[in-house]
Amino acid sequence: MKARCCLILHGYCKIGAGAHSSYRSLLVYHKASLVANREFWRLLTKDTIPLERLGHSFKRIDEMESMAEKTYKLVLDRYPTNAKLLKSYGKFLENVKVCTDSSTRVFQWFAG
Repeated sequence: MKARCCLILHGYCKIGAGAHSSYRSLLVYHKASLVANREFWRLLTKDTIPLERLGHSFKRIDEMESMAEKTYKLVLDRYPTNAKLLKSYGKFLENVKVCTDSSTRVFQWFAG
């Protein structure tokens, strides 16, 4: 447990300029995924829903989730013990992918 905490702290402290730009990219895709989901639900509150907009909305959600997932995988492969990244990935799994089992595992591993 102590070794893992030290690794997490080390990963958090050693984040460099490349990781910061990768982290910013993650946040852009993460936020875009949330916005796409919000726009989808906002569209469903309308009295009439054009099918083409609904299709576009589904496509946008899939694209943003896919890009965020790929970016998380790439950055986490490079910085697997970074606390900031792990926390953000757990939130992504919980809020965007709605995968509570996976997010719980990430948060439990992070907590030790």
